[in-house]
Amino acid sequence: MQNAVRLTKMWALWSHLQIIGDMVGHRRMTPSGNYYLAFEGIRYAEPPLGKNSFRNPVSDNYLYNLKRKVYCMDVDPKDGKVFGEEDCLCLNIYTPVPYDYKKMPVLIWIDGNLDPLGKINYEPERLMDEWMVFVTMSYRVGPLGFSSKLNMLHRDNIGLKDQEMAINWVITNIHKFGGDPKKITLGGEGLGAAFALHHLNNAMKDKIKRGIALSGSRFAPWAFGPRSWVASQSDKLGYRIRCKDLACYKSIKANNLVHESYKMRTEQLDHGKLLYDGILMQRTMLLPFLPVVDGKIIKYHPWERPSDANFNLLLGLKKDEGVFMDEFINRYNWTDAIIKSIFNSRVDYEVMTGKPFVRKGSKELANLYHEEDSLESKNLRNLAGDGWFVFPAMAEAKYHVGPLTGFMFDNLNPTGYPPCLMQSNVPFLTFDCPLHFRYEQAASKMTRLISNFVYQRDLSFELKPYSKDKDVFNITQALLDPAGFKTIDTGMSKRMEKWKSLNMLSLHYH
Repeated sequence: MQNAVRLTKMWALWSHLQIIGDMVGHRRMTPSGNYYLAFEGIRYAEPPLGKNSFRNPVSDNYLYNLKRKVYCMDVDPKDGKVFGEEDCLCLNIYTPVPYDYKKMPVLIWIDGNLDPLGKINYEPERLMDEWMVFVTMSYRVGPLGFSSKLNMLHRDNIGLKDQEMAINWVITNIHKFGGDPKKITLGGEGLGAAFALHHLNNAMKDKIKRGIALSGSRFAPWAFGPRSWVASQSDKLGYRIRCKDLACYKSIKANNLVHESYKMRTEQLDHGKLLYDGILMQRTMLLPFLPVVDGKIIKYHPWERPSDANFNLLLGLKKDEGVFMDEFINRYNWTDAIIKSIFNSRVDYEVMTGKPFVRKGSKELANLYHEEDSLESKNLRNLAGDGWFVFPAMAEAKYHVGPLTGFMFDNLNPTGYPPCLMQSNVPFLTFDCPLHFRYEQAASKMTRLISNFVYQRDLSFELKPYSKDKDVFNITQALLDPAGFKTIDTGMSKRMEKWKSLNMLSLHYH
């Protein structure tokens, strides 16, 4: 009798596990009743500890997993606390059951940490119902992944090199999980979208032929950090922790380094310098440590030379991209004087597009925004959305070589629940927002859109013009000619036509 009970328990456990080599997958079920396997914490590189810290990733050829999600070390802006681990170079792979002898399409997703509201807790259930393999990755961020001067002896863009190694690992091994290495789509949102586009236009251009970019572009001013700026931030961080060389940095606990970097950034955002230095605000508001042009992973700045990479791109925007600015205004108690100063400085300098434009043009832009609304916060919100998201998307569309589909979606936040301002970027990957009919309806539409793109299906059935679908709608032509925004938002159409008329979409060659 005891043996029978023991066998029953063993079978119950085994039925919820699946083993591939030394990798253990946990069996789970979607809300729709479909089963899938979660292989979490798969190492794609050696632990970035000791001699491997502040260095390029080192391949780990032994296939095994930690059986749990692993996050790289960062700070949650909601409470200022450090989370994650220094030993974090892992993948998560989710595959529908049964996966044996199948060749399903694969979606690799790069997390973006651009938003001030914190990280998204990605869940794959909606995509598992669409029968595709879904992959996420952890990569080094902040001073551990993008501190240019610290890494001078070991190259730049360590975080991007982590991503590249993870992507190559997937290309090599995804067939073991029922994925087709010839049908991989690389995507991301926010900064993750910019990262995906960096890879697709450079090292991955001959390996992956489909990309998804939501609320992010290579042409955005936050997609790069000027080398001098990133180096100066490394110097400031070194001064704060009393370090001048790499050996000293290695002696500092990683969580202390990450937290000190966060404190440095928030102090700059709180400081009165915002009244006088909009460029300081621009670069510290999001992330002080960003990718730099290194001649390898990022061969050149996109504003300097067009890419010849030919791949199919799905480019998405929110209807009100500037809504994130409200969080900064509220969190840091910005006065009208600070808001006005930030607006003026952002119009005057290259901080909007990553390149300078003529004084006459900046004055025309300022007048246009003030004519539309007298409320300073609304003007700043529109300017941030236009300059950091819509205009870069127009540039991405103009210089993209391969097939392109553009779409826009409502913020999908009828509840007013703050975290959903962020999570509505990717409703096909999140379930944390309060249930609401319109949110669920739009989330289902986006899930089908993403699925159809990954499966290389015709998108015209799912993607309608704004007049026929107010939740998720086609803006492909509007990205090429902003007059097309008139049926969606006359103010946006007028503003983006002005941006285009100032010849700001032209490349500047060196």
